Parts: sequence; C-alpha cells; structure tokens
Amino acid sequence: MPKRHTFAAEETNLEEACRALRWFTLAGPGSTRKSGLKAIAKVKAVCERMNALFSKGPDALRLASLQNTVRGKILAAEARLALLMHKGDATREVS
Repeated sequence: MPKRHTFAAEETNLEEACRALRWFTLAGPGSTRKSGLKAIAKVKAVCERMNALFSKGPDALRLASLQNTVRGKILAAEARLALLMHKGDATREVS
C-alpha cells in the first residue's frame, strides 16, 4: 500500500528542513559548508515533492505562499555559502 502524503505532514517536513537551513544561515555552532549544502538540498527536495503533490487542488494557494517564504531562506543560505567560499579563496591568496 503506497504511503499517502498529506499537506500537513509535508509542511512539517518543510519546517524541519527550514530549521536546519536557518541554523546554517545564522552560523550556528557546528554548521559547516557541507551542512549548508545538505540543508539547501533537503529544503529544495521537500519543495519539489510538495509542488508535485499539491500544486493543483485545495492546497495550491497555501503551497505558493510557503514556497515564496522558503525562496528567501534559500537565497540567504546561498549567500552565506558564497561568503564562506570567498573567505576560503582570500585565505589561500594571503598564504
């Protein structure tokens, strides 16, 4: 019997993925470039799955709203990744 995905369950998955993303974006203790890449990938995967499941129907409007919110979070994490990558480049240039 296939697993049934509910909007509420997927929304919870997205919230959990966004918590990890926020931890990385705010440079929480132990957050690394690798953990940031994983968090971004997980958030994007959940969004893609939700889009496939709920882009049409009664939850489509709520999904669009969630995706707009998440887009900003992903951009912030990607900006931090870019800063980390440039920081590494600057360190190599000084050496």
